[in-house]
Amino acid sequence: MSKLNVLVAERVMGWKWYVRRDSMTQYFYALLPPDNGEMVYHPTGYGGLFQRVTGGEVPQPCSVSYKGPAFDTNISDAMEVFDKFPNATIRKEGEMYEVDIGEIQADSINVCKAICLAALRAVGMTDAEIGEA
Repeated sequence: MSKLNVLVAERVMGWKWYVRRDSMTQYFYALLPPDNGEMVYHPTGYGGLFQRVTGGEVPQPCSVSYKGPAFDTNISDAMEVFDKFPNATIRKEGEMYEVDIGEIQADSINVCKAICLAALRAVGMTDAEIGEA
């Protein structure tokens, strides 16, 4: 599970966390697209009915899963992120790709990662919040 993919799914693409209780003390979390409503039977093989998380702390112990798009490595997935920002541009400078979204800028040798970083900054995340993603 890539931290960068999770941040992009949550903050840029609007995906939501859902939870299923496996036992009295074990919880299983999944990050799913936002159009699933309040309750959903997880379609990717986890099994069971998941309920949207509405806030509060994550109960422990828990398992967390993300089986969504690879925004940081797959150009098709990254372009879905890029398309959310009509004013975004991509330039290649030598080995580096530079992505601009208005006044926001990010660069990387990986164009997908540059898109993700610029998108996260454009929605207000700081580099400290993004961390080592």
